[in-house]
Amino acid sequence: MWFIRWRRPFLDGGIPVTGSSMLNTRKILVLAVVAAGVIFAVDLMLPRGVAGGVPYVLVVLMASWVPRRRYLFILAILGTILTALGFYWSPAGGILWVVLTNRGLALFLIWTAAVLLMLRVTERKVAAAEALRSEDQLQAIFDAVPVGISFFDTNEIYRFANDKFRKLLWLRPERVVGLSIRDVLGEDIYAVAGVHARRALAGETVAFENSFADEKGIRLWVHVAYIPYRGLDGSIQGVVVLVEDTSERKERERWLRLKEQEIENAEEGIVTLDRDGRMIDVNNITCRRFGYDRDEILGKSISEFNIDIPHPEWPAYWEKVRARKHLIFEARYRRRDGSVFPVEISANHVEFEGDEFICSFIRDITQRKLGEQSLVAAKQEAEVANRTKSEFLANMSHEIRTPLNAILGFSDALRSGALGKMDEDKQREYLDNIHSSGTHLLELIDDILDVSTIEIGKLELYEKRADLKTIAAAALSMVDRRAEERNIRMVNRIDNGALDILGDERRIKQILVNLLSNAVKFTPEGGEVTLDVKSAGDGSLLMSVSDTGIGMEATEIKEALKDFGRVHVDKEIEAEGTGLGLPLAKNLAELHGGDLEIESTPGTGTTVNVRLPKERVLH
Repeated sequence: MWFIRWRRPFLDGGIPVTGSSMLNTRKILVLAVVAAGVIFAVDLMLPRGVAGGVPYVLVVLMASWVPRRRYLFILAILGTILTALGFYWSPAGGILWVVLTNRGLALFLIWTAAVLLMLRVTERKVAAAEALRSEDQLQAIFDAVPVGISFFDTNEIYRFANDKFRKLLWLRPERVVGLSIRDVLGEDIYAVAGVHARRALAGETVAFENSFADEKGIRLWVHVAYIPYRGLDGSIQGVVVLVEDTSERKERERWLRLKEQEIENAEEGIVTLDRDGRMIDVNNITCRRFGYDRDEILGKSISEFNIDIPHPEWPAYWEKVRARKHLIFEARYRRRDGSVFPVEISANHVEFEGDEFICSFIRDITQRKLGEQSLVAAKQEAEVANRTKSEFLANMSHEIRTPLNAILGFSDALRSGALGKMDEDKQREYLDNIHSSGTHLLELIDDILDVSTIEIGKLELYEKRADLKTIAAAALSMVDRRAEERNIRMVNRIDNGALDILGDERRIKQILVNLLSNAVKFTPEGGEVTLDVKSAGDGSLLMSVSDTGIGMEATEIKEALKDFGRVHVDKEIEAEGTGLGLPLAKNLAELHGGDLEIESTPGTGTTVNVRLPKERVLH
């Protein structure tokens, strides 16, 4: 068979040249010469007519085992010479023409046999040469195959290996054929390959992958198949081995897995759609955002998720992306729970192996939208704040001018004596007006400065033990005069027990004064303002200012708590102010770790509650 030879040189007759075959050829040649000698000796002893020359033909026929034309020629010459010599040297006897005929027939048979044997040898040489050419061609064919091919027999001895097989193992030809699998592959690889080889020799077709380092230390991967080879009788003669270098494929698969991981772990959703809008592939982030498993999504229409592309509009969308090749737009997607979130879609038209797809990259822009909304809200707030400050400045021009005009007017009158001589009471009245106006102006400036200081986080509290009853009494006294002018009854409901707190005495009084002033300001004549200070059930301290004023709507409460916020009031109520009283009180309460809440009913009145934490209450 072709696979159990490896480029062996042939003898003329096609028998492989080995040491034993050469020795056998020489033995046969010697045996033929000896036989010729024996026949010649017998020929000389017998009468000429008895022996004849025919026995010499046997010498030539023995050359059929000596497939060399040179040896055939030698034996034919030897038979001819001995036939002639036997005619002349053998004892006389027999009829001459019979003897001559016998000797002539012998010579004819000798050369006829020699010629026929020479022709046979020539044919065998031609056949052997043709077989050698066929084997060379077959070897060349197998060497051209990009797969390593080899064959080992039942003793695990390699009998054939093509060029690719040797190159995969960096072996010379003489390092494969005739050697065992263990010798060729080495102990490490044979530990794996030997097991599979024995399985194949048992009749099982075996396929496996293995890796090893080449001479440069680079890791190579091969796919190996062991295929049992059976003879005509069905018995296993050996194993055909196919070895394919899969290193490049393994590397491509590794990079493909890496790309798949990059896609699966990408922060953007990736969706591939067919011409009908069905989702044929999605990555993990898409599944998580939609709230579905992959198997639940695949095959569904994108219109089930994209509420801005209903199914009837899909063909138009497909053609639009197909025409532009690339399209970026915003849309809204619906999750499994029914919630909707905004996305930015980058849609790409893709052609692959004759089919068309849309590959979309989907980015969740919820945070961006919230940021945009925050920017819009901030812009609106800035515009409102700017407008409010403009209104504040307009109001301040009036608020500041009023006390300044009073101060300047009364002081000019006193200085110039335009009103003539005034008694002491009149002068005191003027001086009181000047002092009151100056105090009011100072309070305005203080409020503005306090708000600005709090906004930049620079306001510091000077905390110490303070008597809240004393602070409350002082605050009430500061608004008593205004309340008397408006015929408003002031009610003090402070607990009789000790109400000492840890805080900034001046700022706490400022809180109460601002709240009481606001209450008096927005309470009609004849109304009532109540200050209530008591301990709450959770140990905190509750300071409440209630009035029977005009009250506020919920929206007005929000406005009143803004800096410079002013609430629209009834024309009958004179409500001057900066719009800083409530915001300042709230900020001061929060600086003490507390809070400020407003409860109000339009037309009934308002209650402002300031709660200080229990850590501030001292016993």
